[in-house]
Parts: sequence; C-alpha cells; structure tokens
Amino acid sequence: MLDFNFTSIVNLAGFAVLAYFLWVMLYKPFFDIADKRRQMVESELNQSEKLRKEAEERLQQVNKELEEIKSKKEQIIKEAEELAKNIVSNAKEEAINEKARIISTAEKEAKEIKEEAYKDIQNKVVSLSIAIASMILKKNVDEKVNEEIVKRAFEALSKGEKL
Repeated sequence: MLDFNFTSIVNLAGFAVLAYFLWVMLYKPFFDIADKRRQMVESELNQSEKLRKEAEERLQQVNKELEEIKSKKEQIIKEAEELAKNIVSNAKEEAINEKARIISTAEKEAKEIKEEAYKDIQNKVVSLSIAIASMILKKNVDEKVNEEIVKRAFEALSKGEKL
C-alpha cells in the first residue's frame, strides 16, 4: 500500500524543488530560446519572401525596360535605314542633276566652239574669196567697196544664204 512518511514528503518536496529548478533554469529558458529562434526564422522567412517578391518585381521591371530598349533599337534601325535610303536617293538625284548640268554645259561649250569655228571659217572663206576675186579681176577696188563686199558676204553666210 501506500505509506506516507516523512522521507516520502521530503522526497516529494525535493522532487518539486527539482522540478521547479528545472522549470526555471532549463525548461523555461529552453522554450524561450526556441520561441525566439522560431520568431527569428519566421522573420527571416518573411523577409526573404519580401525580398523574393521585390526581386521578381525588379526582374519584371528590367524585362519591361529591356523590351522598351529593344523596341527603341528597332525603331532607330528603321529610321537609320530610311535615312540611308533618303541619302542614297538624294545622292542619285544630285548625280542625275549634276550629269544633266555637265551635259548642258558641255553642249553649250561645244556649240560655242562650233560657232567660233564656223565664224573663223567664214572669215577665212570671205578673205580668200576677196583675194581670189581681186586676183581674177586684177582691178583695184577701193577700201570702202572692199569692206562692203566683205560685210555682205559675211551677212549672207551668217544667214545661211549662198553667195
């Protein structure tokens, strides 16, 4: 049966003191440390989740900016291609205009040279004709008459008439 004596009470009191001592010195600090550790882990998990969300948001933002940059790059390339086409087109147009101007200038110069050569030949023909006529006629023609003949011959040749 159960017998309670003074030793049992002392043992029971000792056990209670030991249990209280273990509770205060070991069990309570252990659970306090465990609770603090659990709170710290939860806090770090919350913080890491927050950082993960921020990183995802930043990644989305960077991807969006990258897409915008790609879009701008493509737009710049298109504009550069259009500008290059315009430059080439303008250069071709300028080359055609320059070609036309050079040809026109060359034609004018050729026409002027032809006219000068024609006038020179006319003058020589008139001079030779007068010289030949003078020799044939062996007659002294006065200076005024000679100039009048040359003038008429020159005018007739200029108009394209026959002498």
